[in-house]
Amino acid sequence: LMLAMTGQFRNLLAADRRISQQAALQKTADHIATLLEKAEPLPLELTAVIPARFMQSTETGIEFVAVARAGAFTFGLSEISVALTDVNGLMQLTQTNSPRRLQQNRTATINTVLSEEVNVLAFTFLSPPTSDGATPEWQPEWQTPASLPLAIKVQLGTKTGRGDQLVASSFAYLNR
Repeated sequence: LMLAMTGQFRNLLAADRRISQQAALQKTADHIATLLEKAEPLPLELTAVIPARFMQSTETGIEFVAVARAGAFTFGLSEISVALTDVNGLMQLTQTNSPRRLQQNRTATINTVLSEEVNVLAFTFLSPPTSDGATPEWQPEWQTPASLPLAIKVQLGTKTGRGDQLVASSFAYLNR
């Protein structure tokens, strides 16, 4: 009887771990989407020639300028990046915040590990409609200078202990 019950509970525990892992992955995707919704139409490089890039994406990360609360009634700007990085053979999803200063040196950079289980990070960008009336389209990367996309889809993935791939998605809406 005990052996039969143990088998039943093992399946329930595995299902509970999978649900917890999926919820944590979704929470991380939602966090990144919330960060992206704070993106401001400001150049990444203070000394850049016009047209400057407001947002830069690669296959493993994204960088943008956003509003960050500096105090109860004070707001400041921060350069934010979210990237999937290899640390000693292990993939980590990290967030970097660097307060925006007039000088180029970054003295107060804060690095935060968002997850050590993510093995897929992907962004898809919804382009604004063009002047000729073409409908917005989803693009795998954002390379348009001096503009922000209408929306960004964030997709994260991780492997379970059984080798299954879990995926979580969230959307950030930037149309202002």
